[in-house]
Amino acid sequence: MLTRQSFAKEINGPSVDDAVISAGKRGGGWLDWSAVLNRSLYKTLDWAPLGGEDARFRFLSSRGEAVIFRGDFQKDRVLKLRGLEENGFMGGFGSIIGRNERGKLDYLVGTLEQALERERPTWREFGFGCDVFDILEGEVGLVLEQRFINGEAPTETVIRDYMIANGWESISNIPNSKTE
Repeated sequence: MLTRQSFAKEINGPSVDDAVISAGKRGGGWLDWSAVLNRSLYKTLDWAPLGGEDARFRFLSSRGEAVIFRGDFQKDRVLKLRGLEENGFMGGFGSIIGRNERGKLDYLVGTLEQALERERPTWREFGFGCDVFDILEGEVGLVLEQRFINGEAPTETVIRDYMIANGWESISNIPNSKTE
């Protein structure tokens, strides 16, 4: 298990600062984005100081569900930090589909175990997915490693046809399913 402080030292702090400053100059919703990035990263790392310009992992992006880094560890890979919802990660360790308090299908906050489990079908069905790089102490963060894959994004029709051809069935075809 990776300590929060040791992971923080591996993150290039100036690259995070540059992203926050750039977002601040844009104003508007970008100020909210930078606040969420700061809370997600620093609170997950227990406010430990980030590394310097020579640190291995440079900030690449933040999309709500993960803070993404690129680094010198392998040129064709990125790291994705996911964590607890209270630390700013939308959907926790990754949204899952489940029934909300009203019994309706909805996106729910995912747990660490569910995040690990949801990678399994991706590997099984498509032959690629994320690998676990490490888990942060106290299970407050999950660091995934993902290869860049050159390709085109499939259309909804291509995805639907693939799923049907491989035995998947739409929930709308299941009698008595409550999908509303």
